[in-house]
Amino acid sequence: MTLPVRALHELGVHTLIVTNAAGGINPTLRAGDLMLITDHLGIAAITGANPLWGPNDDALGPRFLDMSRTYDLELRRLALRVAARIGLPLRQGIYAGLAGPTFETPAEVRFSAAGRRGRCGDVHGSGSYRGTPHGHACSGISGIANLTIDDPDAQASVDHQEVLAAGKS
Repeated sequence: MTLPVRALHELGVHTLIVTNAAGGINPTLRAGDLMLITDHLGIAAITGANPLWGPNDDALGPRFLDMSRTYDLELRRLALRVAARIGLPLRQGIYAGLAGPTFETPAEVRFSAAGRRGRCGDVHGSGSYRGTPHGHACSGISGIANLTIDDPDAQASVDHQEVLAAGKS
């Protein structure tokens, strides 16, 4: 996951905009919404799937990265100004990153939603956050592709066709 991002950096690309399709955890989100990522919760990294684990090559960057400002404030402000100017609703929230490729379990949804009174995560996804911490000014936008299910006894289900349809819209 880090190789393409590092290669872009070496080629002189120093601004990275990550995009993804994500499942909406925050009950105010709807399929088709766009959400500007303000921060992320690396659930997969917490469980051992951090893309920076393993031997470190100091020529490629430091071993320990400051992740406190991963999503550049000026890029976020720019995205909000442009969205407002063109009349595009752009929500803001936290991306909770799972390993994938499966959809999240109800317990994972409840875990992500349980932190602060609002949410620890507003959306779930499985990819784009892993490429962020490599010397770039970074911004991210999630396209809400489906709503997550937090009740294991619910009759609802998530399927990939729903995600594809939301992506087309």
